[in-house]
Amino acid sequence: MFLLEVSYFMVLGTVFTSIISVLLLLAVSRQLWAFRWRMTRDRTCKLPLPKGSMGWPLFGETFHWLLQGSSFHISRREKYGNVFRTHLLGKPVIRVTGAENIRKILLGEHNLVNTQWPQSTRIILGANTLVNSIGDFHKQKRKILAKVFSHAALETYIPRIQGVVRTEVESWCANRGSINVYPSAKALTFRIAVRVLLGLNVEDDHLDYLSKTFEQLMENLFSLPLDVPFSGLRKGIKARDILHECMEKIIVDKLQQNQSEEYSDALDYMLSSAKENDKELSIQELKESAVELIFAAYSTTASASTSLILQLMRHPSVAEKAKQELVSHGFNVHSVQFVGCKNGNSLPTVVVPEGSAEKQGTHENSTTETKPQKGFDLTHHSTSGPPDTMPATVEEGHYSCHQPYLSLEKLSQLHYLDCVVKEVLRTLPPVSGGYRTALQTFELDGYQIPKGWSVMYSIRDTHETAAVYQSPELFDPDRFGTEREEGKAGRFNYIPFGGGVRSCIGRKLAQIILKILAVELLSTGTAAVKLWEIYIVSGRDPYCQSPLPPGTMGLPFLGETLQMVLQRRKFLQMKRQKYGFIYKTHLFGNPTVRVMGAENVRQILMGEHKLVSVQWPASVRTILGSGSLSNLHDSQHKNRKRVIMKAFSTDSLQHYIPVIEEEVRSAVSEWLENGSCVLVYPEVKRLMFRIAMRILLGFEPEHTKRDEHELVDAFEEMIRNLFSLPIDVPFSGLYRGLKARNFIHSKIEENIRAKVSKRHEESQYKDALQLLIENCKKNGEPLNMQELKESATELLFGGHETTASAATSLVMFLGQHQEVVENVRKELHTKGILGSNSQDKQMDIEMLGQLKYMGCVIKETLRISPPVPGAFRVALKTFELNGYQIPKGWNVIYSICDTHDVADIFPDKEEFNPERFMTSSPEDSSRFNYIPFGGGSRSCVGKEFAKILLKIFLVELTKKCNWTLLNGPPTMKTGPTVYPVDNLPTKFSSFIDIFN
Repeated sequence: MFLLEVSYFMVLGTVFTSIISVLLLLAVSRQLWAFRWRMTRDRTCKLPLPKGSMGWPLFGETFHWLLQGSSFHISRREKYGNVFRTHLLGKPVIRVTGAENIRKILLGEHNLVNTQWPQSTRIILGANTLVNSIGDFHKQKRKILAKVFSHAALETYIPRIQGVVRTEVESWCANRGSINVYPSAKALTFRIAVRVLLGLNVEDDHLDYLSKTFEQLMENLFSLPLDVPFSGLRKGIKARDILHECMEKIIVDKLQQNQSEEYSDALDYMLSSAKENDKELSIQELKESAVELIFAAYSTTASASTSLILQLMRHPSVAEKAKQELVSHGFNVHSVQFVGCKNGNSLPTVVVPEGSAEKQGTHENSTTETKPQKGFDLTHHSTSGPPDTMPATVEEGHYSCHQPYLSLEKLSQLHYLDCVVKEVLRTLPPVSGGYRTALQTFELDGYQIPKGWSVMYSIRDTHETAAVYQSPELFDPDRFGTEREEGKAGRFNYIPFGGGVRSCIGRKLAQIILKILAVELLSTGTAAVKLWEIYIVSGRDPYCQSPLPPGTMGLPFLGETLQMVLQRRKFLQMKRQKYGFIYKTHLFGNPTVRVMGAENVRQILMGEHKLVSVQWPASVRTILGSGSLSNLHDSQHKNRKRVIMKAFSTDSLQHYIPVIEEEVRSAVSEWLENGSCVLVYPEVKRLMFRIAMRILLGFEPEHTKRDEHELVDAFEEMIRNLFSLPIDVPFSGLYRGLKARNFIHSKIEENIRAKVSKRHEESQYKDALQLLIENCKKNGEPLNMQELKESATELLFGGHETTASAATSLVMFLGQHQEVVENVRKELHTKGILGSNSQDKQMDIEMLGQLKYMGCVIKETLRISPPVPGAFRVALKTFELNGYQIPKGWNVIYSICDTHDVADIFPDKEEFNPERFMTSSPEDSSRFNYIPFGGGSRSCVGKEFAKILLKIFLVELTKKCNWTLLNGPPTMKTGPTVYPVDNLPTKFSSFIDIFN
């Protein structure tokens, strides 16, 4: 045993020693690696090297760069400043930010620095490309390519670009499934590059093959320079060779043809320009130039197009202003229609490019934000549209009408759109920067840049840190307008296309493509709807694998609010039938998930404070106020609810019964005296309003009668506009709602001040408002008049609006089911409330509790016609519900009426059958199948008060009246509680008590 223990400790010691040795070796090697690069500094220059880290031996910080993306440069810039050193892709690198520093780099071309892309890029693209040329060869190459992007050439490209963009936008709208914008934009720009610039008329299948091949080239363009089997460099070379083989066939055909005066593509312009400059281009040069044209036009323009779409959808005011400019120039905004363009069950999603500036974890060497796609020689050289892709008339399924043909002159007149494109390129430049190599040691910002080291300048960081931009974090196209002209304040503060002799030669073409795309999107109503959906669902959590619920997001900015408000029941029924128990929509300015079904609703109600929190639409929050119970959270909500609950204790409810009986008897007597027709709903609302004013707010009877009509009318106006668009301008719904609320507040304040002045007098009972006032005094808090007014308004709303809806439904259902009325009367007779001895009976809580059948009648009424159809929540975090993800920040509406409708525990759901609640209590078998009062910590605070009130109402009604519905069963509407459209005209007559 001793020997085993010794052996065990020896093994541990060996392992520990090995680990320590490895760690020491790594530490020493890292220090030697850093020392090795410090020794390469120019000793004749006294300036220090920039601050920074060279990483690990051989690999440097390459893996950190690849894995951390843009955060790699951001973290080091914050730590070391605008100039720092690192080691990437096998080379020592100086990273540079800031207008003055970049000016020195860009204007120092051929003197201080020379373009030198990573070795893998130079190998794959070839030595004859513009990005890899230097000195006189670069000047000659650029001169030849200048004709490709001349004014005459661009004018030739524009109609074909417009045709291709239209076709692509049409396909987006016609797509019933999901649209990933970035891949779609890349497909668009690839077609532009291949069919317009290179003039390749290939079948779609072959075009897809070429696109995948080019994608493989792009993926391996920035790789370790190791040409071994299965390496990234080897894969990139293989893809390039396939493309060269295809290009060679086209080029040979062109060389064999006689050149005409009108050139149809960039290769023609290039060959012509070469002849004019006494230069004969070899097949190899033409092949490499052709691939470079695709390279320049492909990912960068696709990235910029994606960013343009995102920014337009994020900023509706910008999109609207751009549309107005189009209208002023004779464009038919929203007049373009698509045949058969329908919303599908599967909504589109945005997939932001891995290298996009949209994605903070992106790589600076990927397509947009990173892979410096433009070496600032040939970046956005993209146009689109084959010569035959823009027919005068289009077949069915395409556009039914077109915008006018665009031209350079027409595009140049769209000044605001030009500002929009500039701001997109400022905030989200498609390329992060460019590479250079130091030709000699020179000084930059107080540091030495040693000869032979690589220099990487940052476009994105320079834009973000430029002091000339006011609020640079904001998307504000007006900064480039004539009034501000921030873009002209310093030449090198805005460099999306680089600068100096290496500035992007195709920048005008890139801007043309972006403008044409914007024109087609903004002037196409259906495209706007599709892109609205794309933008909204881009809010899904990418870390959650579950899909978003099915559904549609409606019109841009309005969503489906108008349909829901105008056709609520039909709208919701259609949605449920089409999408099931969970679906997404856009209501009251927010993306929303609507939920029904016991299990789904249970998860929402029991997830309060963990998964969801109460959040009513902005209009409701504004009108009711932040001090109302429904808008309070956590401890504030618990404390306020505890105080209000005292107003609904058993003793308090017993105290309220005489007041309720008095008001109900008075109202029923008036209805009987009327003799002809009573509009039940408005009459019941007035009755419930009087009861709520007296019981909940403590209004004296004489004050109640005096203020009743004005207050009821004001409440009607406030409630009518409770759910409206959150736009507070004269005559808007929110404006009218606030005006009505302010009148209500003024009356309530009079009552509060009267209560405070009578603080030494003992009242008959303490209403809810009195309890709130006393709670403030008990806690030593100052009397917050605004909070008290808001709480009182909410009590009036909850205390009369919902009970009025339920009482009206009772009249409606019992008017259709006389047998139920007879059963209620039999129960009243059995309990001694109806008949010869009924006069001696005093109504109390205990007696009302014994009315079991009447309780079932009320339950059945609330099952079929719950006063409140649902409630609002907001997701506190992304969570899964029935296989779908509910993204953080989205609204969640749980539906009470739909949950009742779909509950399997209720047989013959459409029948009015109170007996279903007599034999067993269905709500006990599945607690969340029956939720007229909600559930969880947010269940209705006044539900016992409502039950007592409805029972007393039904007792008095059935004791005194017979009634007939004059219009038969009414159409029910919601706004915000359920009510009959015709106000339920009813004839009441006296009931002759047969039990006497």
